[in-house]
Amino acid sequence: MKYLKSIIFISSITCIVIVCLIGAIIVKNKLYRFNKRVSVILDRQNKIFDIVVHNNLIVNDYAIFSLQDLLHFQKEKRLLFIGHIYPQNSFTYKPKPQFNNKEKPIQILRNFEAKINPLRTIFGGDNLYESTNESLEILVDLKSKIPTSKFILGNHDMYGCCSCNAYNLPNDFPEMFNKIYGKLYDYEIIHDVCLIYLHTSTGKTSSCESGPVCFEGKQRLFLEKLLNKKKYKYALLFMHHALWKYNNDWIEKILPLLKTGRVKAVFAGDESPLDVHFIEDIPHYHTGWSKTDGLPPEWLSIKLNNDSISVDQHKVFKGKHYLRKNNNNGNR
Repeated sequence: MKYLKSIIFISSITCIVIVCLIGAIIVKNKLYRFNKRVSVILDRQNKIFDIVVHNNLIVNDYAIFSLQDLLHFQKEKRLLFIGHIYPQNSFTYKPKPQFNNKEKPIQILRNFEAKINPLRTIFGGDNLYESTNESLEILVDLKSKIPTSKFILGNHDMYGCCSCNAYNLPNDFPEMFNKIYGKLYDYEIIHDVCLIYLHTSTGKTSSCESGPVCFEGKQRLFLEKLLNKKKYKYALLFMHHALWKYNNDWIEKILPLLKTGRVKAVFAGDESPLDVHFIEDIPHYHTGWSKTDGLPPEWLSIKLNNDSISVDQHKVFKGKHYLRKNNNNGNR
């Protein structure tokens, strides 16, 4: 009888513990779903706020690109830099409904490029939503329609989006990859200005996240040798990821090279809207087309002066091309 009471007592305690655990799990799940709903609501509110803020900014700080602007641009030595075009670009892939920008900014960009004939039109990575045979063919077509184009690799170009199977370069489509991207990192000198194209998606991934962003050894050596030679008036760096935001190597090891190598500015094409930081007095630009439907796509035009540059910001808003001149201010 004594043992029976003990067994009943232990069983009762066990049942209470199990009921409490089940209750805790139920409460936890309800809290999780509640927090998720709150997070979604706040995210929507933030997106709406961003759209309102930036649309008001365009109305107040930008002017419609005019014929007079066009005439000036045609006489100047200009580069174009466009980041992260895939979210709002029905030209290079069939977009998801929430990313379908009816303004078709790539067409406005193409018309603009054809009119001003820039020295180079640089696409700063994530040019595709998913790297497939079909999407690469369309990108080859886009490259043929913009003769001045230069394409930089982003993580989506290499891995696809949430495909969970990182490609081994030169990718599953080596011939088309070479047509579009050429070398992983490279440089060219135009009008005595050195344009350096870097590759930042050097890591492999087995998940849906992008791989590590960094410089691998050979590329860093390439950059060091190039900047030490200084066979140019000044240099500009173009890449996909804003490495200065991800690791200390940029500040500790790369920035000294940029300062001694006469680098006037760094451009990354992974985020929107434009973010500018001055690091050791070198402007670092971070731009791209937004994933948020309603946020105007943008690009930068870079005027090459004799010993300096000036950077203008362009946006597509309600089917019109807007311009804010000489946007060189940022966070110091």
